[in-house]
Amino acid sequence: MIYDSYSLMENQLEIRFMGADERVFSEQTVFEGERMPFELFFLVRKGKISFCMNDEETVCDTGTVLTVPYDTAYRVSAEKGCEVIWIAADYRVFSNLRIFSLFAVPTKQEDPDGSLAALCASIYQTFAESELTNTRLENALFVNMSLYQLALAVLRRSFPKSDGGMVMARFAKLSPVLLRIGERLDKFCPMKELSDLMGLSEDSFYRFFKKTVGAAPKEYLISERLRKAKFYLFTTDLSVAEISRLCGYENSSYFSTLFHEKFGLSPSAYREKTAAVI
Repeated sequence: MIYDSYSLMENQLEIRFMGADERVFSEQTVFEGERMPFELFFLVRKGKISFCMNDEETVCDTGTVLTVPYDTAYRVSAEKGCEVIWIAADYRVFSNLRIFSLFAVPTKQEDPDGSLAALCASIYQTFAESELTNTRLENALFVNMSLYQLALAVLRRSFPKSDGGMVMARFAKLSPVLLRIGERLDKFCPMKELSDLMGLSEDSFYRFFKKTVGAAPKEYLISERLRKAKFYLFTTDLSVAEISRLCGYENSSYFSTLFHEKFGLSPSAYREKTAAVI
């Protein structure tokens, strides 16, 4: 029974590598980090930076590893000559539940033996020097394995939230619905179709969904579409009109209005701002 439960969770676990790179600051630099649709890890490879997140400022020397949760703004002040490695990855379980949201994750990671810093450097180095294609599959597998190790190392330095077990249980029940919505983000899923997946009446399903996710099904669909739009804006050169259609909106002006209302800037401005940082 324990094995079956573990297998269910493992089958629903999704870790997606979004990229890695190194940034060298040729002069004293201060920049505001835009909210990203995935987790960010920073390794101060050389020099010193001042890092501010959630109104807490931390001075970070060479070898420091920092974590930035999903959808979190931050500010960096870097010295001239400072070198920083960043790694971006998406960690989810049951389609929508952020793995890191179940833990109180410290911004500055304790790393006395340098193992966490070495892991970040290894992921970056493999990505920078290797071709992650079918002909070099071992490199892709290594990066994927390392991302698991990175998450495990960070979470072992974190504290589980008191309601984490309850949240996991509710999302497990809702998993088939979240998968169905995720597979059809560019389409509308009727309420009855979704409630039938759980064997509930439409009213009971609506209440359970809103209590679990924190938003009504329609609101959740819009939120997921806009989250997908963030991925496209960050990872592709597709036009805003093309991204709008892929996310289920034929009217790109309406899509841009929704995006601005949700995130406080237009899709084009979001793309420019994130590109300026990473």
